Amino acid sequence: MLKINKDKQQSGTTLIELMIYVALVSIFISGAISFSWNVIGISIKNKNSRYLIDNLRFVSKKIQYYVRNSDGINQLELQKICLANDSDPTMNPISFYLEEEVIYLAWGGPSDCSALSDSQALTDPNIVAEELNFTNLSSANGLSINLNFYLELATRGDREEWIDNQSVMSSIELRSN
Repeated sequence: MLKINKDKQQSGTTLIELMIYVALVSIFISGAISFSWNVIGISIKNKNSRYLIDNLRFVSKKIQYYVRNSDGINQLELQKICLANDSDPTMNPISFYLEEEVIYLAWGGPSDCSALSDSQALTDPNIVAEELNFTNLSSANGLSINLNFYLELATRGDREEWIDNQSVMSSIELRSN
């Protein structure tokens, strides 16, 4: 006959304890993975937002610089402005316009900006220029030439965290007056 020694302590873990440990560890790991993906998604969104704001700032500063330093407005339409720039004949006239979701700076040619010789895209290919509006706020007597412009840009993307939209509105006065 076998004798059972009740005083002998058992060592080790049971199957149930092992299953509980594995379940707890898997819960912690899944939480850590979920947190990591959220951090990655937020960093992508922040990167795209900074990229869009840098493009927006670049375009708006270019418009402000050339409007402030121009000698007058040759032509003003809702999405296009033609500026006289007599101080630099190679850059006379200067035009900003929106075409096919891209904002362009063009220069050189006739004063009505109908056929400018050179142009440069100001927005990046991954940026969509949704809106560019100019409004003439000049005084009736012509002593003060002021402009208001509204610019709206957005990023392209297939996923929600890649898409962002920013806008800026600014008023500018020509310094030549």
